Amino acid sequence: MRMLSIRIWFSHCFLLLIPLLALAETHVGGPESGVWTPDGNPYWVDSTVVVEPGNSLTIMNGVEIFFTGLDYIEVYGELMVEGVNGDSVFFRSYGTPVWGGIWFFTGSSPLSTIKFAHIEKPVRGIRAHHSSPKISNCFIIAQSYGVWGYYSNFLLEDSKIIVNTGEMAGIYLQSSDAQIMGCEIFAGNLEASYTAVGIQGFDSDPDVYDSEIYVDNSGLSFGLWLQDVDKGDFRYNLIYVVSKTRSYGMFLNHSSYPYSINNTIVVKSGSEVDRCIYLYDNSNPWIENCIIYGDGSSQGLVAEENCRPNVIYNDFYNHNLNQALIGCNAGVGCIFEDPLFANPGNAIFKLTPNSPCIDAGNPNSPPDPDQTRADMGCYYYDYINAQPISNLSKPSSFSLIEAFPNPFNAFTTLQIVLPESVVGRLAIYNQRGRLVHTIKSGVFPAGPQRFTWDAASYGSGTYWVVMRADEHILTHPLILIK
Repeated sequence: MRMLSIRIWFSHCFLLLIPLLALAETHVGGPESGVWTPDGNPYWVDSTVVVEPGNSLTIMNGVEIFFTGLDYIEVYGELMVEGVNGDSVFFRSYGTPVWGGIWFFTGSSPLSTIKFAHIEKPVRGIRAHHSSPKISNCFIIAQSYGVWGYYSNFLLEDSKIIVNTGEMAGIYLQSSDAQIMGCEIFAGNLEASYTAVGIQGFDSDPDVYDSEIYVDNSGLSFGLWLQDVDKGDFRYNLIYVVSKTRSYGMFLNHSSYPYSINNTIVVKSGSEVDRCIYLYDNSNPWIENCIIYGDGSSQGLVAEENCRPNVIYNDFYNHNLNQALIGCNAGVGCIFEDPLFANPGNAIFKLTPNSPCIDAGNPNSPPDPDQTRADMGCYYYDYINAQPISNLSKPSSFSLIEAFPNPFNAFTTLQIVLPESVVGRLAIYNQRGRLVHTIKSGVFPAGPQRFTWDAASYGSGTYWVVMRADEHILTHPLILIK
């Protein structure tokens, strides 16, 4: 399985330690400020590093930092970790099982940023305490918690988190309205006595978009565990939970009105008490355009007394007889058919051409990037790349010219050619099919036209520019490299 192979690969990787061949070394600890550059490599942390109030520490790309004991980086001022794609900043343990992690405390600068960092083997990777750092393009492998938020509204995007020891959660939120976008979260170990959770939130209203949550654990397992959540928003996520004991895709406890839209939720263990979604104590989520997929003996959506979910346009499949919905009813648009995933046995949950989930979502939802009706689940079926463009448009009269440059960094120019004036929209979508930017909507005059997309605020990856006018639909891939 994917989770098991990843776990084995990383466990072997961390048994190896490349010898340090350096001309210089720097010992750090206590109050620190200024700039750390690769010229000082390696940096040895002899005691906890403290960025004091009013001070700033910048760590440049290519810096390697080693912890020889259970020390931390404590931030009361400003920390800027300035890794770049292909040249990260490395935080590692050396000669000791773990180190403490990076902690942001009350009063730390809201401008604090960690980007393109490898944070390896701390107890807790990053902890935000009454603070709001921005974390992007990071790889975090931690013992108990990847990112911990306490009364903090931080941003986490385009990052991978692995937790694999003891009681664990990939992301833990206490009274934190965090934004989590485009992340991969892996949680699980071989100890049956421990619980593993992908994202665990208490008294928090997080937004979680376009992410993949994998939990593969011997003990009790949860994809999302949400308690006292008011209006959290969960969209376009894959939640895949495997356990030798019991699996829950989403567990909501006293959570008023969170949204679960276009999620694919899969549980697997063979236990008859597995539940894709379990609602308890006045939990009333809005569940729309989701695929709720079991392992044959599971339960789909279970609503305890006093729970009133709104359930529309979802697919419930592969659950125990008459247990797809318990304690509630399916609303308009719900189906009970095999979604025809590409390869569910290998955790590939994209839709194949004959899936009943294609164009079966709420007709009032935003259209998919190919401008067809919304699909169910987190991965839309791409009509445009599944059949020749000529089937969808008339290139002789309506064309999108190559973007240039492409690949690009920050800016690219798009050109369209129109034989006559049309009303349409030119927009950018990410790889998951979410609209991220509208370049122009309205009247497009005849002739060639050029537009610039400023992608400086977006993460690296593949995007799609989509032009729709009347019956014509054209797309072109864009590759953003930072």
